[in-house]
Amino acid sequence: MALHNTKGIILVSRVINESDVAADVLTETSGICSFVFKSLKKSHRRPQAILEPGSIADFSCYRKGSGTSYVSDYRIIFHPAPIAASYEKILILHLMVEIIRKTTGEGAHDAYLFSFLQKAIERLSGEGDAYTLMMFFLLHLLRHGGILPDFSQPVILTLERSCIELNFYPQELTFMNAALNGKYSNTQNLPAEATRNIIFNLLLYLEHYYSIILNGKKLLFSKSTTEISVRQSVAEVNRLLHK
Repeated sequence: MALHNTKGIILVSRVINESDVAADVLTETSGICSFVFKSLKKSHRRPQAILEPGSIADFSCYRKGSGTSYVSDYRIIFHPAPIAASYEKILILHLMVEIIRKTTGEGAHDAYLFSFLQKAIERLSGEGDAYTLMMFFLLHLLRHGGILPDFSQPVILTLERSCIELNFYPQELTFMNAALNGKYSNTQNLPAEATRNIIFNLLLYLEHYYSIILNGKKLLFSKSTTEISVRQSVAEVNRLLHK
């Protein structure tokens, strides 16, 4: 049972066997892996903040045969506590990790993807506009995956009983191209309505391409987004995303 070390980002976690915790982790060395934290819920020594989606840590793990990896120790590098002050930022964080979890195959190593998600989470904890960051995240993720269409041409999504055409105004297309050809630090903010329209259409495209449902999209664009207090935010997002 040789130990191996890796850096990882928690995508989702769940309690199993009363006190053990299983987590899907995007690792720097092996893509998405399943980790088990033995007796973590009963531990008073190990910080349980590691369980929050978006937490970044150094892990020491061991594997029994070719099965599950067990975490023997970890050191938290980044915890998304600064993001908890904003309900919308929490929603965007959870949506980012949900997208990675649902569009990336287990064990598919991608060093760029790990670095990309880590930087996005760290920037989200800063003072920039969260929706502009989310738009930038989606555009570059689509391009990295080789599935970014030419949005200057009509893009038709064929659904079960209907078709949807994704529509962008000229100003939005100009802004999207600028975001794709520049750095996030140089990206200017669009009016909020335009940025959210871009995000919504990109998320529709992602759902259609991968045949997935993004629970975080429903929450981000629901009317109740601003109706939950900051103190309830983390627990409420977790409950709604995993119900």
